[in-house]
Amino acid sequence: MNGLKRAISVALGATKKRPLWQPGFFDHVLRNDESYSQKWEYVRQNPVRAGLVDRADEWPYQGEIVVIDRASIFCGRTRPPLHRNGDAQ
Repeated sequence: MNGLKRAISVALGATKKRPLWQPGFFDHVLRNDESYSQKWEYVRQNPVRAGLVDRADEWPYQGEIVVIDRASIFCGRTRPPLHRNGDAQ
């Protein structure tokens, strides 16, 4: 992550006086589906915590959860990612 952040900072012209990344930011490895769900819910609640909406569902830019089939990645098989409702894209 550090290399990616550095490359993006250089490409976008970030400096010490004009940083790109917020202070205190840290990366977190998502180790399992439960961890992924918890982090996604935390991100969904950001606009609520910021007072921009009363409920997370009201935020129009929340995106969608894409389920990643880790077994197919590690076995070299590819399958289309699944959406929240379990349908393939």
